[in-house]
Amino acid sequence: DWSSDVCSSDLPVAGLAYGEFDLVMMEAGPRSAGPAFAGARSTAAHEFTHLIVHAAGGSAVASWLNEGLAVYGQPQPDSYFVSALENARRRNELLLVRGIQNIPGSSDEVFVFYGQAHSLVTYLLEEYPAGSMGRLLSLLRDRSSLDDALRAVYGFDQDGLDAKWRAWIGVPPRTYEFAAPTPQAAPRSQILTAPPSPPVEPTAPAGPPARSEEHTSELQSRFGISYA
Repeated sequence: DWSSDVCSSDLPVAGLAYGEFDLVMMEAGPRSAGPAFAGARSTAAHEFTHLIVHAAGGSAVASWLNEGLAVYGQPQPDSYFVSALENARRRNELLLVRGIQNIPGSSDEVFVFYGQAHSLVTYLLEEYPAGSMGRLLSLLRDRSSLDDALRAVYGFDQDGLDAKWRAWIGVPPRTYEFAAPTPQAAPRSQILTAPPSPPVEPTAPAGPPARSEEHTSELQSRFGISYA
């Protein structure tokens, strides 16, 4: 929803992936070296991962899973996502997994969302057998609900994931009496955005994105999924 706080704030959006068209669009400037080029490579990796996820899981993959995989597919997660997650962890203000089916509508929660999505996906990919993620996405593509797909592959639903992941990162169990759903932006169909950059660190990606077959193959191997 381009009228949400996220899109109407000063947080720039660097790229878009249209899974149904196998298309990536990026903001790009003159080709240069240094941070701008590194940023463009990271954005390209993020967006092409969205195409892989769409091919494997269809159009109904929850935002935390979709964006988490896309951040995991970057050369490295953005430092401000890592910092936002750590700050939320210390304050015990982590987002409820069941409440982040869509990207939050509040710009204050966007960085926490991306950091948490990446951490959730890292937990699933690194703590469970290879190929589990591919099975999960295949079930979602076949129209299973996220809870049913998680139970079939991992043995727990979204609430179970929330509890196990919290233990994995070393925070106390959630007290649901005080847990509130995360404010949601309206669904944006199959348009997927690159994670926003902080207003204080705007970057202009340099050069058009080039699809890296080597990187795509590596992602398929890491996720246990295929993309043609």
